[in-house]
Amino acid sequence: MLWQPSGGSEMTKSRVPHPDLFPLLEAHGISLELFWKRGPAGPEIRAKRRAIVTELHGRGLTHPQIAEISGLATPARFSDLVGTSRARENQRRVGRTIGRKNLEKGQQPSPRISPEKHAEEATTYGFLADRQMLGVLCKHGHEVANTGRSLRWKKAKGYPGDCVQCRAKDRKQRYAATSEDSKAGARAWYLANRERAHLAQKKYYEGHRGKILEYQIRYRKENQEKVRASKADHYQRNALRLKAKQRARYYGNHAKELARRAMWRLQNPEKLRAHQKAWSTSERGKEATRRVQTRRRLRIHGSLGQVSLEHKRNLLIKCCGKCPACSKTFVSPRARCGASPSWDHMLPLVRGGLDDDSNLIPLCRSCNSRKGRKTLEEWLGIAKGLLLRLKLGEDLHVSL
Repeated sequence: MLWQPSGGSEMTKSRVPHPDLFPLLEAHGISLELFWKRGPAGPEIRAKRRAIVTELHGRGLTHPQIAEISGLATPARFSDLVGTSRARENQRRVGRTIGRKNLEKGQQPSPRISPEKHAEEATTYGFLADRQMLGVLCKHGHEVANTGRSLRWKKAKGYPGDCVQCRAKDRKQRYAATSEDSKAGARAWYLANRERAHLAQKKYYEGHRGKILEYQIRYRKENQEKVRASKADHYQRNALRLKAKQRARYYGNHAKELARRAMWRLQNPEKLRAHQKAWSTSERGKEATRRVQTRRRLRIHGSLGQVSLEHKRNLLIKCCGKCPACSKTFVSPRARCGASPSWDHMLPLVRGGLDDDSNLIPLCRSCNSRKGRKTLEEWLGIAKGLLLRLKLGEDLHVSL
């Protein structure tokens, strides 16, 4: 026959007590209503509840079995009812179970070490003593210097937490899966908070300047090829802006820049000689040397005039990029094959000609050498058929 309470809450009326509960209630002198009553209870009622649950524990019953007989809502309340000693025993039993499972997996428990030993290990292996510590070897085998232990993050109470390398690996995988969204979000935040980001970067740099410089030096030393390729790519993409910036810095601090360069030459004579040798043997260096020598010769003869790159470019277009005398194709001075344009003067400088747009004609070097000190008209008379080779010969003569 089921027990029917005389009063109480709807929850109490809908619950059915276990038959084994009644002898315990009679033995401890407490009614079912008071045993199941919710809310605050006096010390006498709490003591009787604790005694009943303790007796059920003493019989070796499990938490689900005790919950079924006593009718209490959750097994979590048993620790409070049984007492602190029983709760500690349950915690120790759970800890022993976890430790036994770790031993079955081949993992050794983390030994307890003194603060002095922990500080010594942090100095030896180079980790953060206040945030990291050596713990049990992780399942991926991230070992620290053949110690049989892994570097782990320290929890709030000083216990080892997750493996540092495992967490970094997981973070990289998550970032790779959401890298596009993360970059877009970071870029949008940066554009919306540019001043705040700059202040944060400046503050971080001032607080960690030595660490940042040390990392940069180590990275450049370990990744020389990568750094060199990155610099070359950056220079090609921003050549005009960088040249303008260098020019402004040079002329803005002209005296200081000249003194700095002079000091560098005095301090690095071997590097200076090697650089000069490499420059003089390169195509660009040879072309620059020829231009310097030509300008010096022009100053000596007093025939320095006005020459524009646009006019030279127009002449090459009229000649279809070929030598008017031999039809040899012109190429850039940096190229490894073909002929470089050699600008000749129709009236030679030694005979009073000017280095001016009206006195220039593009020739290959061999034709320029054959022309020598002759005027254009004298050479055209000797080299028969030159007018036929010049596609725009008449226009060229008129414009020149």
